[in-house]
Amino acid sequence: MRKIQIVEDEVAIAMDLEMNLDMLGYEVSGHAVSYEEALELYRTNKPDLVLMDINLFGDKTGIDVANWIKENGNTPVVFLTAFNDATTFNNAINTEPYGYIIKPFTADDLRIHIEIALKRSESLLDARAYFQAIFANATQGIVIFANGKKVYSNTVFDKFEFNFQELAGLDVGVRDITIEGNNHLVEVLEARLDKVYSIVSFGRHNDSEWSENIEEKFLFVKDRGEYHRIVFSDIFWLEALDNYTNIYTCTSKFTIHGYLSDFESRLDDSFVRVHRSHILAVNRVDRIEGHTAICGDLQIPISRTRKEVLVGLLKS
Repeated sequence: MRKIQIVEDEVAIAMDLEMNLDMLGYEVSGHAVSYEEALELYRTNKPDLVLMDINLFGDKTGIDVANWIKENGNTPVVFLTAFNDATTFNNAINTEPYGYIIKPFTADDLRIHIEIALKRSESLLDARAYFQAIFANATQGIVIFANGKKVYSNTVFDKFEFNFQELAGLDVGVRDITIEGNNHLVEVLEARLDKVYSIVSFGRHNDSEWSENIEEKFLFVKDRGEYHRIVFSDIFWLEALDNYTNIYTCTSKFTIHGYLSDFESRLDDSFVRVHRSHILAVNRVDRIEGHTAICGDLQIPISRTRKEVLVGLLKS
């Protein structure tokens, strides 16, 4: 059950929120009325989302709480406020919230904003895991920007201790940068946020847009909740299984959510579709017997219409 923290100085509104959240199937992890209480509850309960009033008891506001969460955690914040003036709105937006609801609001308003915020948060967490899995062990520093903001940097890059102004001045590509008299290889990538979301969605991942910066082309896939980097040259064949696809490599089998045609469009010309249910790595084919491709101990059926294509590729 998802945990939601309420930060609201009006007790009646907080009680109404608790009732609505309970009806929607969420657990209320706590209710704070001030900046200090909000931070203490957040540290203790680690909520999945925070519903944040702007006007709180004390000198600090919900915007201050949201800024602290932005700097110290990855938890989505949805503002709940009676203030809709431009100054308050702009100050709140600068904290990069996941929602902004004007009081009074309905139960449907609450439900929709929470669902959208949690979904967006999941996408971003997937993106962070994606970049971590690909670039964490790289020997060069790597930083990725999306829409002018840094969305990821690996540990090698973090050691350089750039500030944002220095980062913003770096051009996309591989750069040899001198820091304190030492040369460091830094790779700067630019990713559109919509591309980031598409890469980590639907359980299938393709890294062709990074491939020019990486020695070998590869697919990046999610199988049973874990991310795997599959180099093209390791792939033997792919097999359709309803709305899933099996990817067979030299040592492993991966079952990925996605149609075979989705993967076909992401592979290069070293692969060929030989049957409505099979894609083969051309260089893995030892010989053709009738309408069967022999790949070591494997026997893969070939359709009549696709046999000529495979034969042509083998001859070329």
